[in-house]
Amino acid sequence: MFVYVPIDGLFYIGLALIALISYPVGHLIMRFGKTVNGGFYSLVAVSLGLFFWLVIWFDEAARQRDMGTISVVFNFAFAVLLYVTFLALSYFVLRAVHRRTRVNH
Repeated sequence: MFVYVPIDGLFYIGLALIALISYPVGHLIMRFGKTVNGGFYSLVAVSLGLFFWLVIWFDEAARQRDMGTISVVFNFAFAVLLYVTFLALSYFVLRAVHRRTRVNH
């Protein structure tokens, strides 16, 4: 019953977990602080800290598994692209939610 998940698969699962943790934090701070920028900056702070921790973990895990250099570089590049996309989408979603709740009140 043991399922083998490759290191890069765990890396992308970690990226998804970062999004699932940091977006609600940014959303709550936006709700309580009533500003989109406050929510977005807190989202960036939480997600950036977790992202750097994940990158350090992945680098160490890839070294222990003797992963090839090119595959590690491609994984890092794709992760940065996904992370920037997540930040852009989060900003626009937070802004839309803020506008919708501001209009309704």
